[in-house]
Amino acid sequence: MALKNDEAGVQMHFVFGSEALVKSAMELAAPDEARVLKIVQRMRMEPTQLEGVERKMADESEFCMLLAVACGINAQDYRKQTHSLRESFIKYLQEKQAAGIVNVNYLGDQEQPAYVVHIFPPGPFATAKLKHYADDLYSNLFPQPNSETPHLLVVVTTV
Repeated sequence: MALKNDEAGVQMHFVFGSEALVKSAMELAAPDEARVLKIVQRMRMEPTQLEGVERKMADESEFCMLLAVACGINAQDYRKQTHSLRESFIKYLQEKQAAGIVNVNYLGDQEQPAYVVHIFPPGPFATAKLKHYADDLYSNLFPQPNSETPHLLVVVTTV
């Protein structure tokens, strides 16, 4: 995942929704070997914006929810990626009170996006969605009060 001049290695884990949709979107979004999703826009975390995402989430075939967590090739790299995820992505998006946006276009069509990838930092919206769709996973992310696995909630929707 990339934002401005920063990158973090993440693994994305399927939580809920259409697996076919996310496979298609990710192949279009990052067709190269590295599979880098570059956040180029922000969406304010305002009720009207979040309601639009929730409308898409009402139909299981129109969205897919993933959980992005840091990954590395060894323990040292994992710590580096975790630090980058926390400092360059999570804190940035929380400070801006925004979700990151990646518009995914069909190959050769730069006008109309086919999918939108919304990247949410931990917060009320992400917490509510994780509890609703994967309460057991949420319990593992927050095993004790004030302990948290750095993560981003990724919601891919059709346009």
